[in-house]
Amino acid sequence: MFKHQSSVLIVAFTGALVACGGKLLWETRFTDAGPKVVTAVAVDQISNSYVGGSIRSADNPFEHSGLLLKHNPAGALLWQTTLENSVAVIDVESISADVIAVATGPYPSFVVNPEGASRELWLMSASTGEPLTLLHTFSPEVDGQVLHDMKAVDGRLYVISGAEMESCAEVDGCMTTIDHSVLRVYDASGNLTGERTVADQEIADLAVDGDHNLNVLLRKQNGKADVQRWGADLQPVWSVSTLPASAAALAYCQPVAIKLHQQDSFVLCAYSVAKLDSAGAVVFNTSLEPLLDATGFAANVGSSGNVGTFDYLYIEGLLDLDDQGNPLVAKVRPTAYGTRESGTIAGVPVPTLSTLSSDTLTVKLSGQTGEILWNKAVGNPIAPHASGLKSYYHYPLNLALHDGKVMVTVRSFGGVYNECGEWTDWEIFFTNMCQLMGSENLLAKTVVYNAETGKRTASKQHEIPFPRKALHTPDGHVLVAGDMESGYWNRFLEAVANGVTMLYEDPEAIQFAETSDIILQKYKF
Repeated sequence: MFKHQSSVLIVAFTGALVACGGKLLWETRFTDAGPKVVTAVAVDQISNSYVGGSIRSADNPFEHSGLLLKHNPAGALLWQTTLENSVAVIDVESISADVIAVATGPYPSFVVNPEGASRELWLMSASTGEPLTLLHTFSPEVDGQVLHDMKAVDGRLYVISGAEMESCAEVDGCMTTIDHSVLRVYDASGNLTGERTVADQEIADLAVDGDHNLNVLLRKQNGKADVQRWGADLQPVWSVSTLPASAAALAYCQPVAIKLHQQDSFVLCAYSVAKLDSAGAVVFNTSLEPLLDATGFAANVGSSGNVGTFDYLYIEGLLDLDDQGNPLVAKVRPTAYGTRESGTIAGVPVPTLSTLSSDTLTVKLSGQTGEILWNKAVGNPIAPHASGLKSYYHYPLNLALHDGKVMVTVRSFGGVYNECGEWTDWEIFFTNMCQLMGSENLLAKTVVYNAETGKRTASKQHEIPFPRKALHTPDGHVLVAGDMESGYWNRFLEAVANGVTMLYEDPEAIQFAETSDIILQKYKF
């Protein structure tokens, strides 16, 4: 399945300073083979980078092969490996200087092949890109297991998978619920050192301390959160669900992410940030609803119009902590618009609530009290346009802290919309029922804030047509990876930005780019 190659990429270096802040250290483009899409990025402890992708056949957009590239911290290509038999790189993690973990499987397009396809998990050589060991095969059709996520921490690989089941009732119809989750732990040699199954809950995220103890964030069947402390042997120590006061405090938490500072846990929920002490007691649970306005309609707009911000299907977000244990959050703030009677939004009738814009909200809180210290947003208002209304979507790709700076890399998309229809099915409620008449690619940019005051100190646009991934490297820089493929979406919000056509048209009608290179850029701020 793997084919090792050694062709060389052209790397362009630049030292030009950007007036508004930020310095492009280098850029590299992979131009070989057919149209390509970036699907995964990782960095190791010395800032080597690994970029996974998919190469689409020029003859058939649904035939493809996989690609994995390694570059050194200066941008030079060290090796490249291709994966054949319609296999793409789904995820990659650096376990040590010697080995990486690579998840492979069918083309991971949101439209063509959503999460749920078979995956293989490989241990590969970090020095050569050669496969070493097949760790596990996840097959929903065979064993019901779906690979959800993996995370490398201190020379160990933590792999999260799960299974779902469908239950049906005469009144309510059918719905998918969580059957169980499985956590597998591997060492750097590929040995399975631990495994634990959790019934009726999904592992949403986990954090690992220096002694390999875990704080695990779980999602119950009702969508609410539980936090559990497990020892290095994966045996439970405590659970929030058995602590009445903590369970009550987190009763409405929809889990997103978890981080550890010393023995304290910080949990990002859809609408709040919570702190738990070493015994699982909730120290604070600060609501973000005043910032997200997630409780309902915000105001009347235009003639008999409504606008409200909601997190339905948009609960994703990023969480990080500074050295003092103060949480920082980067969150999507989507806005749904709709009109009553003959009202309009920016001159366009929108008879049903449609998500027509989103901001990226960055928030800093006190790790001691939970007080919101500052918040900043990247966004644009909806405006009239000759062909309809013009709106913008912004969502975070990465959140990082370095030398007193908060760096948020934001992906943006601008569109002109008209001919808005009505939704008739709850499954597409709060999606975009308007036609995309034309798009404006706003690329991506990294916005830099002073960590103490929240003052915006720099902003740099990344000249990549479709940015997919961004990471903070151990040497203190920002790595951004993307491509030129217009027909590929890998998250729900991107599909929403492309309008109602995504929901109803056959995937084969999607217009793919004729050429698409993989572009990797590294910036200093």
